[in-house]
Amino acid sequence: MSASVIFFHGTSEHFFRPLTWADREACAAVLRGLHERVHGPEADYAQALTKDLVLEICLGVIAQPAYREGALSAAQAVNADAERGYALNLLRALKEHGWLEDYKDPIDLQPVLKLTRAGKAFAETFAELDNARHKTRQRNMRSARKALLAFLDEHDEDELLDAHDYASRVVQDLQDDIEYFRALMQSLTREALTQKLAWDEFNDFLERRFGKEMSVRLVADSVDRHRGQIIELLDQIRAWPAEQRERTDAALLQRADWLEPMLENGRSATLWLCQRVEALIDAACELKLPMLRSEMHNYVRRFTSLLRPRWTTAPNRRWA
Repeated sequence: MSASVIFFHGTSEHFFRPLTWADREACAAVLRGLHERVHGPEADYAQALTKDLVLEICLGVIAQPAYREGALSAAQAVNADAERGYALNLLRALKEHGWLEDYKDPIDLQPVLKLTRAGKAFAETFAELDNARHKTRQRNMRSARKALLAFLDEHDEDELLDAHDYASRVVQDLQDDIEYFRALMQSLTREALTQKLAWDEFNDFLERRFGKEMSVRLVADSVDRHRGQIIELLDQIRAWPAEQRERTDAALLQRADWLEPMLENGRSATLWLCQRVEALIDAACELKLPMLRSEMHNYVRRFTSLLRPRWTTAPNRRWA
């Protein structure tokens, strides 16, 4: 068995333990906050994850009534010292159980913190499950771009691996949307057969889901802007000297042994990842985005054609 398959060992042996305590909701909220602050689409990659920043996020979470009750005992005297003590204990628990790790900033060589690879993956899951967040397909394009920027600035190989992950999600997200419209078409067909066309649902789709979410995904200029920037960053990485690239290749293979079967005749892992990221972004922009537009237009055109007889008897309807 490959060593990479073994997860629950070393510092990760009790990885999920912090999420089994009474403050688990607060812990999950802190993990969401950490991911959004340092890896989310709007993250500032120039800001290092310091101990003070982690404590600030913890204190911000337990200031909210929804999380405070589980984090601080009702019998406990709640004051600034108690809150800071809780934040320090949670920070220690996240480090002890493999969510956070010490890291030396390559710019000023100062000790900071970073989410471990597993910590980043599961923290991102909590962030994705937060339905209050407004999601657009450009978020993964932006995340891929920012991960590449961070890789160029910090030479942290995990960032290049993350860029590859984000690029693959751009394609999958668009495919999910394509399947969403196909499901709408199937539902529309069933409703048409029973003469129960759901005008309210269509109206809600146009005003809320399309107006606030889908239309953003279909803006070609936004996608193309991110695409061009991503290609420029990839070209900068591909222009690295051979010696620097070989060091990066070795580090990548240590972190992701799944890369090894992909490399033939001694091919560079760095160059392979760059090529894959570019291919995924190209597929999203040239294949999946046009398919999404086509499916969306088919749905709207079909529904409007079925509802046109109703509009002729409903003068207050203003949809074109």
